[in-house]
Amino acid sequence: MGPLRELGILITRPARQAGGFAEKIAALGGPPVIFPAIVILPPTDPAPVARAHAILSDYDYAIFVSANAVEYGVPDARRISPAAIDAFRRISGGRVYWKFVVGHPEHVQEATELVERFGLAREQVLLMPLTLGRDADQRGVDELVWNACVERGYRYTPRAHAAIFGLRRGV
Repeated sequence: MGPLRELGILITRPARQAGGFAEKIAALGGPPVIFPAIVILPPTDPAPVARAHAILSDYDYAIFVSANAVEYGVPDARRISPAAIDAFRRISGGRVYWKFVVGHPEHVQEATELVERFGLAREQVLLMPLTLGRDADQRGVDELVWNACVERGYRYTPRAHAAIFGLRRGV
């Protein structure tokens, strides 16, 4: 049993995105009820997106506020731009740190692939454990991240704000 036992937790994310969250709810004893309230699809007319892609290089930065915007708004080849990596290096005088929030072995692998692809200095790579939630057992994620740092020569960075303030919203 867990702190969420006897509570039905309604998950309204799109069906293909609900699984991981449902697993976390179940691990805390709550029966997840997956009820997708929306379906997120690629644009029906790709022309406006293509026009936007064509002028992305005119800007120093492009910020997408959700994973769905990235998935459907930017082609894979442009999600992380070598020019943007170089710009961050230039702006910082080479003193830039690359932070990856990781919670699963796949996240560590993705970060490692990016480090290798862009030739990032390992000592400037920070891995931060994903915070699972208020009552979740964080030790497995912390250990995964710590071991990845030791094995790969990255730096470990704790989620200090979570340790200091807890998981209260707005802090």
